[in-house]
Amino acid sequence: MNNTTYARRTTQRRTYHTPTQAQHPAQEAVESVIRQYEGEFQLRAQFIKDDASMTVFRRPNSVVVGYICRLFDAENRCLSEGRGVSIISFQTGRYINKAILYARNASLIDCVSRASKLSTVFASDEEDGSEVSQNSYASNPPEQQPSEKQVKYLTSLIETLPSDEQSDLLTRLPQMSRYDVSQLINTLKEA
Repeated sequence: MNNTTYARRTTQRRTYHTPTQAQHPAQEAVESVIRQYEGEFQLRAQFIKDDASMTVFRRPNSVVVGYICRLFDAENRCLSEGRGVSIISFQTGRYINKAILYARNASLIDCVSRASKLSTVFASDEEDGSEVSQNSYASNPPEQQPSEKQVKYLTSLIETLPSDEQSDLLTRLPQMSRYDVSQLINTLKEA
């Protein structure tokens, strides 16, 4: 018979001492702002099919899924609108549900980030003191930025579209990578 004795393992609770912030002069002001934003928000998200994006990003041998998400408050005021697009290739049709959910979730994330003005949380290049050119496309690394020739050509193609599609694409143009611009040029040339 095996007589094995196991030592009882005990754990010690560690206590960490944090400096008390009650002594800081700004503590009361910080807590009042925190209390201001506490609570529940009665928001409603509405999802609708984005026919304009589905037309613009149409490609041969693929299906484009597009959603527009609108965020409404308790008084039924529209707070924000976001868009999400996903492309389903006929060769990889196994992931149709994932692609549809991706487009839906992308529209919700875009809508919430616009409603919360998330872009104002992060410092812009102007605040850092560095100068940024008008055509900088700061969201893309330099090797992924579209050329000036691509941007001019795409802009001329966009100007042939209906006004609602024009404004949407022109606002998205600064965030597009070289690949996105190239794909959109090909799509607009085929249409």
